[in-house]
Amino acid sequence: LSLVHGPKLLLADEPTSALDVITQRGLLELLSGLAREQRMATLFISHDLLSVGAFCDRVAILEKGEIVEEGQTAAVFESPRHPYARALVSALPARPAIRTQSCPSPLLALETAVSSASPCPPESRTPQGSGTTSGSLE
Repeated sequence: LSLVHGPKLLLADEPTSALDVITQRGLLELLSGLAREQRMATLFISHDLLSVGAFCDRVAILEKGEIVEEGQTAAVFESPRHPYARALVSALPARPAIRTQSCPSPLLALETAVSSASPCPPESRTPQGSGTTSGSLE
């Protein structure tokens, strides 16, 4: 995690994986405090739905790389609409402690934080970035 230049958006990709629950809680509290103090948005990417419930105001559930459900964390966890989201929530060992202190409005819209980003065209996603493919994958 890099905060040296005061970013408006922090990308936290699986920050709590492989941590014990005490360390997870400390890290989530630290990230939450930093986000508040620095008025920074956080994109929290995780498979740990209990941490997501404790940390995030909004959630997007992805299945096979596609968003299948998104919304306020409490609403998605309490009444998931998509079958995959329902399956994930019902598989949890306990109901997540949903974050109750949310921001009155988003601190940052994702579109403004990543305004210069553009998706890579499929043809550029080839082995070694060669731009061409050959042979068989069989």
